[in-house]
Amino acid sequence: MNHAWLGLAAVLFSGCAAQQSKLMHSSMLLDTTPPAGDALVVFVRDSSPCDGGDPFRLVDDKYRFIGESVPSSKFAVRVPPGERAFFVWQPNGDLPRDLYPSANQVGALQSEFEAGKTYTVEVSITNATHGVRKTCFAYQFLALRMVNPEDPEMKEVLGKAMPLTPDVAAGQATVDREHAAVEAHVALGMSKLGR
Repeated sequence: MNHAWLGLAAVLFSGCAAQQSKLMHSSMLLDTTPPAGDALVVFVRDSSPCDGGDPFRLVDDKYRFIGESVPSSKFAVRVPPGERAFFVWQPNGDLPRDLYPSANQVGALQSEFEAGKTYTVEVSITNATHGVRKTCFAYQFLALRMVNPEDPEMKEVLGKAMPLTPDVAAGQATVDREHAAVEAHVALGMSKLGR
């Protein structure tokens, strides 16, 4: 009997572990007040039936660590005003490049951000379930899109999302250490933006 409970506990805790990020910290709440002189961008990720729970890495076009997005989470970052591009991918979740050279799983967003404004960006998986059994593809294709936080459906997603705070120093150290992989993903994102 004890072995059954231990097995169940291992399954439950391993599911939770997949949704953790060592580069993010829990926060009591998320302040969405835009800072003077900068824009505030809130990144939100809902859960999905095809979601394996792994963190998705976000960087900007200057190779700066923005954060890691996990299911049912949100976090906010200050950005200087002007045109900015963001990219997201799942580390260690790429299709083999030698077999699928034209596959592009990176989500990308480019927009103009104004000082004193708050923007909400949804991080999502674009794969839908497929086939008769509604199975999910093992590799995830990601997307970033600007959303209206007052939309009733998005308001609900934001309301249930756990607030997180990026560990900028640890995140940037990771991005710098994995520079070649980051550069390759940013290049894929740039191609989606036509840059």
